[in-house]
Amino acid sequence: MQSLLLFSVVLVFIFFGMKKPVVAFAGYIWVDLITPQKITYGITNTLPMSQIIIAACIISFIIHFKKLQMPKNKSIMNLFILLTLYLTITTFFALFQIEAWSKWGITIKTLLGCFLMLFVVREKKDLELLIWIFIISLFYFTLVLGTKGLLGGGGYGKTLIAGGNNSNLTESSTVTLICITAIPLVIFMQYNSLLVPQFKKFKYSAALFTLLIMGVLVATTARTGLVAFAALAGLLFLSSKKKIQYIIIATVVGIIALLIIPDKYAKRMSTIKESQKESSAATRLVVWRWTWEFTKSHPFGGGFEAYRANYGELQQYDDNKAAGGAITLARAYHSIYFEVLGEHGYIGFFLYFWIIAICLKSNRRIRKSEKDKWLASCALNLNRSIIIFLVGGTFIGIAFQPFIFLFIVFSASLANLTKEEDKKSLIHKNNFNKASPL
Repeated sequence: MQSLLLFSVVLVFIFFGMKKPVVAFAGYIWVDLITPQKITYGITNTLPMSQIIIAACIISFIIHFKKLQMPKNKSIMNLFILLTLYLTITTFFALFQIEAWSKWGITIKTLLGCFLMLFVVREKKDLELLIWIFIISLFYFTLVLGTKGLLGGGGYGKTLIAGGNNSNLTESSTVTLICITAIPLVIFMQYNSLLVPQFKKFKYSAALFTLLIMGVLVATTARTGLVAFAALAGLLFLSSKKKIQYIIIATVVGIIALLIIPDKYAKRMSTIKESQKESSAATRLVVWRWTWEFTKSHPFGGGFEAYRANYGELQQYDDNKAAGGAITLARAYHSIYFEVLGEHGYIGFFLYFWIIAICLKSNRRIRKSEKDKWLASCALNLNRSIIIFLVGGTFIGIAFQPFIFLFIVFSASLANLTKEEDKKSLIHKNNFNKASPL
């Protein structure tokens, strides 16, 4: 029954997506995040859902080609192309060909979907639809895990979401970080939604969403989540006009949290300050040292999955022997920065973070110069989400999963809308001047 319901949702996206491309791409976001083929058994489990929805997006893209919006920010579009080409080149020379081409296929699907998505947003409601689907998709995980956490369930290393094989949003650190990145977007929707104006009446929706995510933190006991949540708190504090009131509320919430959080969560979080002693944290430091040295001898990177080359080599980088026997096997990067650096070298690192830097700069410009409240607020909160991702991403290797590329698409689309709004204002002003007797 659940499988049929999820398949019906996909069919709805495809049906309406044939009439309007942005709806098809909203379906692409939903399938990419929910992964219905992994979390249920039945028809969705037997069909290639990702391929079906991306095919629907391409068909709709072709049908409505003449109506599509050419991205005004050519630099992001060109960097998307350059990054795709460079990732393909490094894959040809990857150290582990089978594994590298497997990850390349997943990454290219993400890049293709996001690249085409740059052309389909023509108005504010189009962009808002994509953001809403992103939030709604995450809400499934937030509701399930948040409820478990608030009721005292969950725990480190436990299977918290059925299916998924502990990958994508079924992995504890990943789901915690990405759910926290959604909080600024929920705040934006609470005060500015055009598609669901009634949402503004629910004054505490963002607070309730945040409460559920605090439950996610407890359920997953992911230390990355605590770091990301601290980043969110810092960003909200910096933009707050009532800083003293903010500090008082944050202090009270913090004290209450300390009184009610389970002991297992407190013990897990206490290991953050003992990174040299705690084995998993110490192992990450060792892998990062290895990656830095590896890149010196492989300046163009080792291709996707290059971390496998550290098999049997990590012990020599563990000066304090803090990681113990945990590093006898190959260990993953556990950081977006070292993932990009180790797999694609200095050029790949530059291209990847250059795109992000352009988005941050563009959003900052819009926030400071744009008089339209919707556009300015969207820019502010998109930057918050991106910064939280960059902070939390220091400790998990999700550089080529769809999340950051969706934020890039949202930011590029927002820049398009800003220029379109400027055009509308100019046309209106010219028409007014023509009509004026003066």
